Amino acid sequence: MRVGVGLLLFGLATWVRLRGLDAAEVLGDGIGPWWVALEGPPWLIPHAPPFGWMLYLPYAAILTLAGTVRQAVGGMLLLHALAAPLAAWIAWRLRPEGMAGAVLAGLAIALSPGLLDVALSGAQVHLAPVWIGLLALAVTGTPRPLLAGAAVAGAAMSHPLALCALPLMLLLPWSRATLAGVGLGVLLLVPHLIGVLARPLPETGITGATVWGAVSALSSLEGGLAVVGIVTGLSSPRTRRLSGATLAGLCLLLGAGAALSYLQPYHLLLLSLPALAGLAALPLPGLLLAVLLEVPPRPVPVDGSLMILETLTEAILETERRPVMVDHAWLSALPVAEPAAVMLDLSLRGVEADELRPGGVVALIVSAEPQDLRRLPAGPVLSQRGRLIFGEPAALSAALAPWCGRAQALGGAWDGLIRLRPDIRLEDVTDWWQCEHR
Repeated sequence: MRVGVGLLLFGLATWVRLRGLDAAEVLGDGIGPWWVALEGPPWLIPHAPPFGWMLYLPYAAILTLAGTVRQAVGGMLLLHALAAPLAAWIAWRLRPEGMAGAVLAGLAIALSPGLLDVALSGAQVHLAPVWIGLLALAVTGTPRPLLAGAAVAGAAMSHPLALCALPLMLLLPWSRATLAGVGLGVLLLVPHLIGVLARPLPETGITGATVWGAVSALSSLEGGLAVVGIVTGLSSPRTRRLSGATLAGLCLLLGAGAALSYLQPYHLLLLSLPALAGLAALPLPGLLLAVLLEVPPRPVPVDGSLMILETLTEAILETERRPVMVDHAWLSALPVAEPAAVMLDLSLRGVEADELRPGGVVALIVSAEPQDLRRLPAGPVLSQRGRLIFGEPAALSAALAPWCGRAQALGGAWDGLIRLRPDIRLEDVTDWWQCEHR
């Protein structure tokens, strides 16, 4: 019975996430983990600190099966969908007869708009909520200290603020097995900690993301249901310990956000699974009220960077002009695609690294307002603010001359080429852009 309900919840969560696949983001940090995973172990150099090597395990596993970036992102969405049955199973372990509360917890995770945004962003908290869900599962019912230790390490390497879930480890009984679990977690974290200590952490460069702002942004029905779960869990002896540890973790999270002067609403979703597991303690009238707070599915997104990425890849494959270097000219609109993502897609589709290099034509992704696009050479239209232009380096550089001094045309090509061809020089990538103000 539990397995069947878990599969139904997984199916619902998968449907909710895959229906938004076209809107998945594969920009910036969203594509970095795929490149690191493609390079292979030991993943000691992360795509961005302070992420750790365990972050790349699911990416590497998916890449063994994926033949396109779309397939890879879809595989990651399947892993995100595991959070729904996990939430239900945690609730069941706390109160085996409380099926209705467990199903409600799973539904809340499956339909969560915040967690859907996390899954489609590709760059926010990765699988940290799932790791914390595994931790909550390991500390409820029959203790599984080794799983708990591994889950803590995986969560911490997926997002540093996931360490705020450490109070859940205190629910394990004091025993040799628990010491072994703690030791395993520390052992898994050692390579990551060495890397963190060897490199200074960068500044976030983001201001104004306050604790109050994060709480206010999440004070919706979605956040309200999590609060109901914690409060209800504290009222029942069988759920009180987990809900108390979750509340302690939430206080740590808010304290860390206050200390860093930086907290985003999606950071509060890190503890979604143990928070909603407290719904298992709701009596029937409370369950009926909680159903009214349930979050409906979001409208299906119609486009996004993944859809644009596929348009780019197919256009480049159709030309058969090689070698080709993919670069980006950011003129007067926000970036519509990431050159490194296009090169990854081409590589997964079988294009050799020697065909993706300087020395031939340039496939230039132009991001500009519509009035600026009309002044550029013709090419496939990616969106209202994006176009792909093929050409020889000199011709493209001349076409972009009016934007010298205010166009950011470089960077995207280097991010992908340095992975494909470690021996390449920066000058080889940038020399095509003949602008004295570059």
